[in-house]
Amino acid sequence: LLKDLTPKTYCLYVEKDDITERRKALPEMAMLGGLPIDVLRDYTPDQALDYTKKIIEEVGPSLILSTNKFTCNPKDISPENLKAIGEYLHKDIDF
Repeated sequence: LLKDLTPKTYCLYVEKDDITERRKALPEMAMLGGLPIDVLRDYTPDQALDYTKKIIEEVGPSLILSTNKFTCNPKDISPENLKAIGEYLHKDIDF
């Protein structure tokens, strides 16, 4: 069913699935997600940044990088991880 949607018109929010597998199945679909909460909460800043770079590289264009679940508690994510990812996106990604 999703393959039948008009390309570049819809955005798929990938919550539980592997976003890289969804990209393979739906190469023209915009994807929202990619950052599991446990990566932002439990990884070191370097590990979180490496994971983020991998997702950006594998999912490629039409990725709206976001958490895969709603965050509502300050302990859901590590401020250091969010800062590392934000600085990378701000400095090193050419939009």
